[in-house]
Amino acid sequence: MKSVICILFCVLFCTSCSICHIYTKSEVIRNAKKNDVKKNGNIIIVEEQRRVKLLTRDSNFQKVDVIFEFDDNGKQLKYTVAATCDSCFRKYLLKVIEKKSHKWQMLNDSTYVSKFAFHLMLHVHKAAYAYDIVKHDLTRKQYMDLIRSSSKEESIQ
Repeated sequence: MKSVICILFCVLFCTSCSICHIYTKSEVIRNAKKNDVKKNGNIIIVEEQRRVKLLTRDSNFQKVDVIFEFDDNGKQLKYTVAATCDSCFRKYLLKVIEKKSHKWQMLNDSTYVSKFAFHLMLHVHKAAYAYDIVKHDLTRKQYMDLIRSSSKEESIQ
């Protein structure tokens, strides 16, 4: 039971913190090791050249994969969460969307954009029970045009 609680805490910590802060590769690995997830054997850390995967593999807990992708300088480009069941996926997705500080706006049924200051886009892959968050490099004008065009599409329907 203790290990299940530890795993849940670590996964929720990773999903909530990673969208607040763009990590470096070394920070992701350090945080995973600091939370003692590698020693318990419940979360497997797979380090690749441009990617770090935190794979939850406990028989008492749903499998969740958290994947961080980085550029050549080690700065985070993308963050992905993949679950194995619809209810787990919805729980993780709602936690992200309901984060008030980001003020996520729905552009369509599979894409959200945060307030401009965060420069984040959330892409939902319902069939794969996954979502990813990426940094966008839109100008303020492009951002506002995107918001306006999605609002016009909603009013037409």
